[in-house]
Amino acid sequence: MLSAHTTMANPPPTPDTVRVAEQLYADLGQAVGPPGRATVYRTIEQLNAAGWLARIHTQSGEAGYVPSLPGHLHHLICTDCGVVIAFAGCALDDLLARLASETDFAIEGHLLQLYGRCASCKK
Repeated sequence: MLSAHTTMANPPPTPDTVRVAEQLYADLGQAVGPPGRATVYRTIEQLNAAGWLARIHTQSGEAGYVPSLPGHLHHLICTDCGVVIAFAGCALDDLLARLASETDFAIEGHLLQLYGRCASCKK
């Protein structure tokens, strides 16, 4: 029998679409029997902190998650089908340095999520 930790750390090989915590909880209940809600939320936070789940903020303001890899990644999010594409690379260093200087703000990190339509949906 799979545990909640194992199932969440090894998601099924499907396109990455945003899943809110309650969807993950429901999926786990179907896959391995009803886990404790607190266990699922704790596991989500642990996987997010370790970089295995990325928190995505939808245009509606709801936070969801997609499978990820540890490291500094940004995301493209399709507003039609919800597919999420992670990408590496961050050319924001000059902008962040200028903003820090202009505002006397100690920037400790950033989040970049771009919204639009994927190749399939823009056709």
